[in-house]
Amino acid sequence: MLISTMILAIAASSDSIVLGINIGAKKNKMSIFSILLLSFIPAIGTLISMCFGGILKDFIPLNIAVILGGVFLIILGLKSLKEIFKNEVTELQIPEKVISKDILMLGLALAVNNITLGLGGSIAGYNPVWTSAFSLLFSFLFIYIGIFISMKLNNYNLSKISEIIGAVLVILLGIGSILF
Repeated sequence: MLISTMILAIAASSDSIVLGINIGAKKNKMSIFSILLLSFIPAIGTLISMCFGGILKDFIPLNIAVILGGVFLIILGLKSLKEIFKNEVTELQIPEKVISKDILMLGLALAVNNITLGLGGSIAGYNPVWTSAFSLLFSFLFIYIGIFISMKLNNYNLSKISEIIGAVLVILLGIGSILF
């Protein structure tokens, strides 16, 4: 289950690499502390949504909750893929100079995705603490890697690829939750 939890956190954090690529493409640099702060916000969103999902799960029989959680993840993944291929995904507006209030706003934008995945993951039986911790870790790594790659390659196609990978991972997690 720990590997599945890591995969859920990777899928939930895939937007972070897109953000990092966008920051790097504008040649913005961020301190390690700023990246850590930016990563912390979606991790908290994940924890809160998973706690809420845990409460909701208490009112639904376990086998039905697991299936519902898996179906919820599949629907989220399919919806993400549909948005990606219809080019409806909105680009985050990255200011030229990233400052504290911008970090808060960008972190909240990342947290929205984690909230829906956290809710579905909790209903499917994922551990909230581990999922949130992995979300923090992968958000941090993906933002850092996104900035680094973008500054080196300056290629916007990388953001599209990371969005697709994230959506496919969510679908696979949903299928795995239902089957196993």
